[in-house]
Amino acid sequence: MNQQPARSRKKTVTTQSETPLLTLVFTGERRKRRFRVIINGSSVMLTRKLLQALIDLILARTQSEQGFTRLPKIIIFRLRQTLDKAVAPKTGKTLIETGGSAEYRLVIPGGRLSEQVRFTNCFAELCDSRVITS
Repeated sequence: MNQQPARSRKKTVTTQSETPLLTLVFTGERRKRRFRVIINGSSVMLTRKLLQALIDLILARTQSEQGFTRLPKIIIFRLRQTLDKAVAPKTGKTLIETGGSAEYRLVIPGGRLSEQVRFTNCFAELCDSRVITS
């Protein structure tokens, strides 16, 4: 009998240095109840709930070491789907990591947020008008 060698599964682990370089720009521009965000140069129009979820992910990264936050699965599904369609396939999974039991986090490490996430001046209008509540 021929014996074949046992197959081994390689486990891939992403470290901070391997985290893909992503850039997010929150513009504050709104059109037809959607809000414009630029991700890696691609314009994405998000509903208010999806925009709020993305901001919640950023805030979670600044508030804890691990950066995980609990968000509804359907919101994350829709956010990832919207990013995949507007930017490139798998952008949503690349940007938003899944923890356990409806826990999610932004893959951008907290220490690199200031380099990779920007807010334009008119974004403050959204906070002033209470469109954004975080």
